[in-house]
Amino acid sequence: RAKNIYRATAISGRERPADIADQLQHAAVFHGSADDANAEVDRVLAVTLADLRRVAQTWLVPENALTLVISPGADS
Repeated sequence: RAKNIYRATAISGRERPADIADQLQHAAVFHGSADDANAEVDRVLAVTLADLRRVAQTWLVPENALTLVISPGADS
């Protein structure tokens, strides 16, 4: 279901010329080639549940957690 939502969002994100230009600019700047704009959707859709689990087990560990405690100051 998540892949279908992503695919639909990617398609609707290219409806206007300005949207297409944004996609091409993103691909050129962050991936080195405007041609990569068409490959990005396929690359994201190739991610499997096993990939997500492996990455989560690697990075979502207590040692990487950060807890912020925000207390209002006297001026608040």
